[in-house]
Amino acid sequence: MSRIIPALFLLLLTSQVQASTFPIEIIEYIDDTKVVAFVYERDIQQSPTWDPATAAPPLEIGNLVKKLRAYAEQHPALGDASFAEVELKRIPRHPDHWHYLAVLHTPDDSNHALHYFVVLMDGKVIPALKEPAPLK
Repeated sequence: MSRIIPALFLLLLTSQVQASTFPIEIIEYIDDTKVVAFVYERDIQQSPTWDPATAAPPLEIGNLVKKLRAYAEQHPALGDASFAEVELKRIPRHPDHWHYLAVLHTPDDSNHALHYFVVLMDGKVIPALKEPAPLK
């Protein structure tokens, strides 16, 4: 019995560490496009909470655009990107945490290449991926 208790404690501790080191998959839709981002729990918890009934969002649109511009300046492929669209969304399974799903576009010959981002309320910008269409 004395060996079981330390083993159980170690198992519980290990499972807590593993749970906090793997990112959470956030799946969203914007304009019928499925977008996936991977966000760490600690980043969500460090981001301010928000109650839409009582206050403006902690990260307002003007500051969101500034954060995206600063991110684009650090990544040469986004140097000529422009702001295309944004949606405000609640983070799944985190009722008091919200994020923006933002879209930038860059000129790409005759069409525009779209780039997707999850932006937390503390201004952290997380690149997201457009999920490919299923094969028919």
